[in-house]
Amino acid sequence: MPAADISSSPAGGGHGQTVCVTGAGGFIASWIVKLLLARGYSVRGTVRNLEDPKNEHLRELEGAKERLTLWEADLLDYNSLGRAISGCHGVFHAACPITDDPEQMLGPAVDGTKNVITAASAAKVRRVVFTSSVGAVYMDANRSTDVVMDESYWSDLEYCKDTKVYMYIIFLAKYTCIAITFTLSTNIAISIRKPQIANSVHFGNGVNRRYD
Repeated sequence: MPAADISSSPAGGGHGQTVCVTGAGGFIASWIVKLLLARGYSVRGTVRNLEDPKNEHLRELEGAKERLTLWEADLLDYNSLGRAISGCHGVFHAACPITDDPEQMLGPAVDGTKNVITAASAAKVRRVVFTSSVGAVYMDANRSTDVVMDESYWSDLEYCKDTKVYMYIIFLAKYTCIAITFTLSTNIAISIRKPQIANSVHFGNGVNRRYD
């Protein structure tokens, strides 16, 4: 699959291609699933619990009945990720736990990212889109607020740890994503997206839902 297919195909351009979205029930991931279905892709969404009612909105999306399957997977369970990713053309890695204790996020965020990239490599996936956070770049007390940040900027890890914000976990996960890719010496194209803070999603049925 050409590297640009997943991110730039016009509506209907995904026919015959399958994409895995980790953490499919989350806020941003839900929109990714919705847009992929609208573009004609078949989607495999990973969730922690297939019976969790918070995932029901995914089954209501247009095209879901025909082209969406949900797979129970855990970021720390490589085999469960491997089963979901095997046979896919691309992966959107959007799963990341958010808790009040950053240390509890460390394993799932960093090791989970490693598992996703490794599983994608084993499945010969051509592109992985990693949903990071603006927190991976802007947390630096010594940087001027006037600076326009690009891919060369990173948050200050020690500052994040000292202020006890979860952003440093996302920072580490982003770094892991890049490092593992180079270590594996694969042909995977990594695309990192850093969205701002998001709170709710509206799917057009009159209900605003929050997915944390």
